[in-house]
Amino acid sequence: MTKIAVIYGSSRPSDIGKQVAEWFVGQADTNRDEEYKMIDLATLNLPLLAEPVPPIAGQYAFDSSKEWSKTISDVDAVIFVVAEYNLGYTAILKNAIDTLFHEWKEKPAAVISYGAFPKSSAAAQLRLVLDVFKMKVTNKTLHISPISEAISDTGELDVAHVGGDSPKEILDAIK
Repeated sequence: MTKIAVIYGSSRPSDIGKQVAEWFVGQADTNRDEEYKMIDLATLNLPLLAEPVPPIAGQYAFDSSKEWSKTISDVDAVIFVVAEYNLGYTAILKNAIDTLFHEWKEKPAAVISYGAFPKSSAAAQLRLVLDVFKMKVTNKTLHISPISEAISDTGELDVAHVGGDSPKEILDAIK
């Protein structure tokens, strides 16, 4: 069974990353041999780059960093559901990535983005960072915009605002 982390969230209370992540996973074929671990960054409580030793040493002092390390070490692939803030990705995601180093190395990954603009600068920036870890980031991706029109009052996603590859194509690419 392939274990896939679906990482989403921001520090903004009104963030809809959870709805996007749940929609994406809901599109997956139930016959696939995959297990999804939904990870809300707002619940991790990672201190802001507070480890006394750089993460490349793998010597974590804080329990939150140790738990985060185990979580990422235990998955086979990662899907990043990325909110775009001012044409970049969120500080909470940057901190979650920068808290670790080796745990990300060479894992297959995909980037799903959402925001106000038709193209995602956040996804492009994130890809540059993930390249440092030699993550195998698929070229298959999707972007939802404008996000203000894509989510209904009842929390449903209007697929008319989804562009790019299908969730199935993205999942096939990271296996």
